[in-house]
Amino acid sequence: MEPISLVKPLATRPLSQWASGGFGGLKARSFRVGLRDNFTISTWLLVGATLQSALLLLLPARFALVPPFMLLMYRFLDTVLMAAGWKKNIYLEGVIPGKFSAQIPDAQGRFSKGPSSEGICVFLIGARSNHPLGMFAPGFKEIGDYFREMIENLERDPEEFGWGNQTANPLPTPGENTVLGASSWINLSDRTSSNELMTVCYFRNVTYLHAFAHGPAHRAAWNWWNKHVAGLSHIAIMHELYQTPPHAWENIYINYRPTGLAATTHRAVLPPAKKGEPGVPVWLSPIVDARKGRFRSSAGRMAMDTGDGNEKYGDDPYAEEE
Repeated sequence: MEPISLVKPLATRPLSQWASGGFGGLKARSFRVGLRDNFTISTWLLVGATLQSALLLLLPARFALVPPFMLLMYRFLDTVLMAAGWKKNIYLEGVIPGKFSAQIPDAQGRFSKGPSSEGICVFLIGARSNHPLGMFAPGFKEIGDYFREMIENLERDPEEFGWGNQTANPLPTPGENTVLGASSWINLSDRTSSNELMTVCYFRNVTYLHAFAHGPAHRAAWNWWNKHVAGLSHIAIMHELYQTPPHAWENIYINYRPTGLAATTHRAVLPPAKKGEPGVPVWLSPIVDARKGRFRSSAGRMAMDTGDGNEKYGDDPYAEEE
């Protein structure tokens, strides 16, 4: 049985998860996140204490205490109202309730080939500053600018190396889309201020990734690095590449906002409504219902069994939702 898609097709290509904030605010947002991560919590507390002390020196105490008090009360009341259900919970925006999985549709927008029937290329690329100045270290801004330009190039020019396409051809051809999507992450485990960023990209296959790597956008960053690498020993860059064959990957999401592979988009041409008419080009989400059939279990989502491997426990809370 073909799985049930939970998201309607779109006529236009949506932004990837990486760029979902929009290009207008993307650079500012990246700077804010990087700046927040650049300093330890104790440093931010000391900055706040210094600013508050300055206000106390400049203004009478009863006025100097008003701004932080009002801001703290606003955030407290805002949290209480959302927790009590009296105000819309902004943290639920975009969340898909229930249990779902991400599967790759074919060129006609069908999921009928079974779980994980298509291969996928996962590419992890990261950079880290090992300098006392963190993100303000020499060269680190340039690294970020080059990387942002590469992703924005993918967003703006989907006909060359855009987000999401199904094809059996070994090389990209004009008009095809070869990349499925990307999301960004910050490492919080190694240091209190890590300054380590990583982006997870999903390519249709490794051939397309290599084609992009040798394209003009990435080649410009490559040339800059080779030219300046002797003076950039404080900057670390890395990547990991995994070419995953069919039936060797799976995923599950419960009450989750689309992320990772679930946030990718796939271009397809749906069959025409009437014979003789052209097909309908659309952008598809890979999200499908995972409450039933082979998508219920990890082994089922890898086409290793029929998905009933967990029935022996008799505690499937999602069966009642069908």
